[in-house]
Amino acid sequence: MNNTIHRSTDKEMASRVSEALNLLLEGYSPASIIKTMSKTHNVSIRQARRYVSGAQLDYFMEPMTRNDLEFGIALHIERLDRIADIAHQEKETKLEIAAVKASSGLRENRLKALQREQEYMVKTGSKGTIY
Repeated sequence: MNNTIHRSTDKEMASRVSEALNLLLEGYSPASIIKTMSKTHNVSIRQARRYVSGAQLDYFMEPMTRNDLEFGIALHIERLDRIADIAHQEKETKLEIAAVKASSGLRENRLKALQREQEYMVKTGSKGTIY
C-alpha cells in the first residue's frame, strides 16, 4: 500500500479555494461543499474544510455593503420559499413547516436589524447606515 502524501501546489490550492468560493456563492452549504470536494479531489474531509475556510475568508475579507447584505437575505428567503412550495407539492409537511419557520425567522431577524439600525441612527444623530 502506498502511503505517499501528495501535497497540493499553491496553484492547485488557489484553484480549489476558488472552486469552493464559487459553490458558496451559488448557495451550497459549506458541509455539502466539503463532502463534494473531498470526493472530487480525493482529499480528506479536513483538507476540504481548509478549502472552504479559505473561500469564506476570501469572501468576507471585503467589507460587506448593505446591498450585499440585503441581496443575501433576499436570496435565502427566496430559496426557503421555494423549498416550502416544493415540499407542499410533494406533501412533505414537516419539511414545508421547517422551511416556512426558517423563512419567517429570517424575515423577523431582518426587521429587528432594521429597527436597531433606526434606533442607533436616532440615538447618534447619524444620517447614513451602520453597515
